[in-house]
Amino acid sequence: MDYKDQLLYTKILKFICVGGKVEGVRFGAVPQILITCSDNNQER
Repeated sequence: MDYKDQLLYTKILKFICVGGKVEGVRFGAVPQILITCSDNNQER
């Protein structure tokens, strides 16, 4: 995966993360970003 693509996925997932729908999102090749997103929500 291209680095720019990864940044784009991260931005999209963080945006979705704010909506609290992280568990329902599946980007196939990027589960680790979902986990990071979930951890960030718990810290707040």
